[in-house]
Amino acid sequence: MITKQKQKPKSGSFSLKSGNGREWLSILKSLETLLAAHTPQESALGITPAALPSIDKAALATIDAAYTATLRCYIALLEHAQADPRAQQHISRLWQKAGTALRRYDASLAQRLKAGRPFWSVASTWSRDTIRKAWLTLNTIRAHVNRTDPEVVESLSWGRALSATADSSSE
Repeated sequence: MITKQKQKPKSGSFSLKSGNGREWLSILKSLETLLAAHTPQESALGITPAALPSIDKAALATIDAAYTATLRCYIALLEHAQADPRAQQHISRLWQKAGTALRRYDASLAQRLKAGRPFWSVASTWSRDTIRKAWLTLNTIRAHVNRTDPEVVESLSWGRALSATADSSSE
């Protein structure tokens, strides 16, 4: 009798396992909370400083890169309903870099973003339901990054100042 041997995945391969996407959604919520604490708040009275010092520009750039790649992958998954293990592996590495950049702000979150964590290879992390639930949080993360980035904040300030000048000159 011939028995089939289970093939081991090649080094660096990315195979999906069953599970749920709760860990990924929990990580996104933690990241949203962290960024909110470091983001200046805008109100009718002006900008209120963040509760904690701003996150450095390099860390913001790594979050932005991971966010962008994740949404691109999500769009492809929603359009084609076919997973791309290489893209998913790339995204896990980008989020690991973001975690490394965030280590001094939240060591626990950095550890949870490690590429070797099992949730990256769980099929439900990439499911339509998880994508739907993650989408809003990812967009909120992007908004926090934009409001925290000094260049974006400065350009928004210039835009408000120009708008206020235009409004006052039209009166």
